[in-house]
Amino acid sequence: MKIKFYKPKNVNWRDELIAPITARISGVLHRFNNQITRVEVHLSDDSGKIAGVNDKRCMILVEVQGLQPISITGHAGSYENAVNDAILKLKMSLYATYGRLRVF
Repeated sequence: MKIKFYKPKNVNWRDELIAPITARISGVLHRFNNQITRVEVHLSDDSGKIAGVNDKRCMILVEVQGLQPISITGHAGSYENAVNDAILKLKMSLYATYGRLRVF
């Protein structure tokens, strides 16, 4: 599964964090690997150059075969925490969706 990362130029992001985040997302999605067609991670800073509380945003988009795309957003004071928030929400959303459909 290939995970694409998107970030604007103004985002201060350390590229060495991509590998562990990719591993965490892959771990959450491994159970659904056959049904997933695309995964994107979008990072942004909602307040731009102005410092703010919980202004870092991570949006994860997952396209699952036969279902509407799932889009989850996490907000926090740092990109790492925003990603962690989004991954947790993604896990809960996928398990709730697949649990209702009973497609395990």
